[in-house]
Amino acid sequence: MYRRPLPSPVGRWMRRWLYRLTILSAAGLGGLVLAMPHCSVAPGPDWLDRAAWLFAHDDLLRKVSVISAVGLWLTAIIFFRPRGYEYNGWEREPLTPLE
Repeated sequence: MYRRPLPSPVGRWMRRWLYRLTILSAAGLGGLVLAMPHCSVAPGPDWLDRAAWLFAHDDLLRKVSVISAVGLWLTAIIFFRPRGYEYNGWEREPLTPLE
């Protein structure tokens, strides 16, 4: 079976930080979905107040945000997982011959 070559130190650093950044952004988006409906936000003249009010009261925006958070989480796991998170540990063990 094909094995990926070992990445350079810069590649390991980049993969590790992209994994962490993507997981952090997915958690932040999920946290906004959970926290904003419970905050009492009034729409004001500032664009940040209007965006917070829209995020607290719009169901479609919250559903799209949940789907986006799940997509970011899956992207982090599939594409940026660190080398230590190997799910196929059975390939590393030597095979014993059958008799």
